[in-house]
Amino acid sequence: MIRAPSPLQRFVDVVRHRLGLEPHASQLRAAEKLQSRCIVEMQTGEGKTLTAALGASLRAAKGGRVYIATANDYLAARDALDMQPLYEGIGLRTGAITSGLDRETRINIYRSDIVYGTIRELGFDLLRDAIDARSQLRSQTASNSNHHHSAVVPTFHCLLVDEADSVLIDEARTPLVISDHGDSLAPDSNALFKWAAQQAESFRSGEDYVIHEATGAIALCEQGIAKIIHREMPPAMNRIPMTTILHSVERAIDVATRVTRDVHYMVHEDQVVLVDEYTGRAASGKKMGDGVHQAIEAKERVPLTAPSRPVARMAIQELVNQFPNVCGLTATAMEDAGEFRSVYDLKAIRVPPHVPSRRTSLLTHVFFNQPAKHNRIVAETKAVIQAGRAVLIGTRTIRQSEAISHLLDQHQVAHVVLNARQSHEEASIIAMAGQRGRVTVATNMAG
Repeated sequence: MIRAPSPLQRFVDVVRHRLGLEPHASQLRAAEKLQSRCIVEMQTGEGKTLTAALGASLRAAKGGRVYIATANDYLAARDALDMQPLYEGIGLRTGAITSGLDRETRINIYRSDIVYGTIRELGFDLLRDAIDARSQLRSQTASNSNHHHSAVVPTFHCLLVDEADSVLIDEARTPLVISDHGDSLAPDSNALFKWAAQQAESFRSGEDYVIHEATGAIALCEQGIAKIIHREMPPAMNRIPMTTILHSVERAIDVATRVTRDVHYMVHEDQVVLVDEYTGRAASGKKMGDGVHQAIEAKERVPLTAPSRPVARMAIQELVNQFPNVCGLTATAMEDAGEFRSVYDLKAIRVPPHVPSRRTSLLTHVFFNQPAKHNRIVAETKAVIQAGRAVLIGTRTIRQSEAISHLLDQHQVAHVVLNARQSHEEASIIAMAGQRGRVTVATNMAG
């Protein structure tokens, strides 16, 4: 009796025909592992994109809708487009949810069998659905009517997370929050924020204020309080209680000493734009709460905006727990195995590489100061490009990437920079990054 080919074997045939690729045994093993609750460890370069597509196809073929969470919009759009021939070949529909899409487009894409996007895009869509449902319920109660609420996000059977350690652990530390922004800032508050920012510049640690060692909180000393009481204030602040003024100065000092331009935020067209600490991307539309965002605006002397009021929030763990099935891929699953198990009840599984790695891990070098470290980076970069190889210099912040860029300019090393300022050029920069002698300085926004 001739046995019918397994679903995975049929998918492999489609991959060969439609994508011109030959899946490795390690990719097939990993795709099968993704059918259970686990995080699969695959080394960089082993083909996680195709593995995720095969794993998602197996899930979707059983009749369940799959959401593949990627690190950023670029990867979501790229992977959905690259894997589309596979999905079409097996009768599945795919699409990518990225920022800027309108409601109707989102509804259409979410109805696909396999949807790519970031965990945050999905989370914010779910929060907006919840807000709309509450609003409609209040409206129905007031009018005694009964209309069905149309949600943007349907029910998903499975969440498959690419770069699982980054998405499920690093990003999970920051909750998803939707805020309601007011129309304008009251004149007295506007005057207070600006005045406090001016005062903060002249206050000294240990003399005017102290920093709590455990929490990092700023507290004014008697000398600092006396300074504030005896300084001239704008008439608009006359009705503001002194306790509020003192708190505002403490907040302004905190912003001046702890919140750094081109690290935590950048200024674009007279607006303060936050930078996501995990992806290095501009977080347009987001604001810090408790007056911190207005304190930053006052510090940078840009127009002050109204404070935001949280109306809905969700932790990444809450979002993940809404899925009956969760799995994922990363190159470093075993390092975070304990956290995957304790937080998400996911086991970590290592899949051996297709062929033994020939990568050479060099010694770690430690430097006494930043200039010595940066000079060594430039020297190493020169040596590598002279050997005809491409170089990627990874940094944590915009400021670090631009400092290294400046040093490379001084040494006449041609290079390109990729950070939140160049996000519109991301695809073209990445496409050229591997060329012979190419030097790319990037924050961790790049996939």
